[in-house]
Amino acid sequence: MKHAKKLIALVLCMVLALGLGLSAYADFGEILYPKTRWSNVSVVTGGVDSKELSGGVVLYNSNHYVTINVTLQKYNSGWKDTSVVTSDEGYKLASASTSVNLSAGSYRAKIVFRVYTTKGGAYLEGDTVYSGEYLV
Repeated sequence: MKHAKKLIALVLCMVLALGLGLSAYADFGEILYPKTRWSNVSVVTGGVDSKELSGGVVLYNSNHYVTINVTLQKYNSGWKDTSVVTSDEGYKLASASTSVNLSAGSYRAKIVFRVYTTKGGAYLEGDTVYSGEYLV
């Protein structure tokens, strides 16, 4: 089941990347960063909507290991992390999502990923990226 989830995430990321010509994308709070931003990362995607918080990372090298943590943030005199967090890890890709029930306000996804040579191996690169705002 977990393998199928990762395969679906990979296919979705690739379809989005090809369909959008690898340009930056922001719609309904989702993000899609082009491959030129990182050395080891092909695509980062994610966001929040009325039902789901999600994020995904696809690497170039299937032997490299990636971790992802996606945190729901709410705007309250600045962006604040909420207790809603989802995470995943794996070789080549990681995809995490969780259901949300949002009250009125402005939300975004904070996506933190780290890339390693192997599981438990040397750190290669990482970043924190944010989706566009989603208003409830």
